[in-house]
Amino acid sequence: MSTNPPRRPSTLSADKFSAAKRPIGWAPAPRASTRPAETPMTWSARTAAAAATAPSGARAPGAAAVRRRVVTKGIIKSGQDSQIVTSLIIAFVLVVIVVASVRVRGGMRVTTSKDAVTGTLTAVHEKQSTFRLLNQRFATWRELQARGMRLSADQAVVKSNATASHWFISVRDSATGVICDKTGELFDEGPNDHRAVCRDSER
Repeated sequence: MSTNPPRRPSTLSADKFSAAKRPIGWAPAPRASTRPAETPMTWSARTAAAAATAPSGARAPGAAAVRRRVVTKGIIKSGQDSQIVTSLIIAFVLVVIVVASVRVRGGMRVTTSKDAVTGTLTAVHEKQSTFRLLNQRFATWRELQARGMRLSADQAVVKSNATASHWFISVRDSATGVICDKTGELFDEGPNDHRAVCRDSER
């Protein structure tokens, strides 16, 4: 009994046998490569990639200057816009102040005018009281003028009438247009029994 180990079949003879069975012209398929395929790059893409990876010293020397000019222009424009807004706000505030001042001055003039006309009507009441005691009736405006009743230069009588028991007069201030009316009756105890009624202008 032989002690030699059994021999393995030869792979060379098996390969030859397989090749003999293949058709003429047959070639083994190429083995797939494990490396990823490289996509060809255009000239512009290669240029952009090279510019992006290039050190800062290799880039265009004017790029920093252009950026500085853009930033400077933006700062200047922002400052100009702020100045315009500030000027508009100041102008608006000044207009409001001027309008308010005009209104205040106008209101003060009207108040002063009303006080002056009311004072005139109080004097008329006193003259009428004296005339009533002497004549048992109230005086007309002309009769009051004849007894020394005078108005200031900017005042004028608009209407007036008088009876035995009643009198009425309306005086206008020409400077402001204020008109004040006052009536008096036989049993009035003083000038405040019928207060003067004033309005800003004739309607």
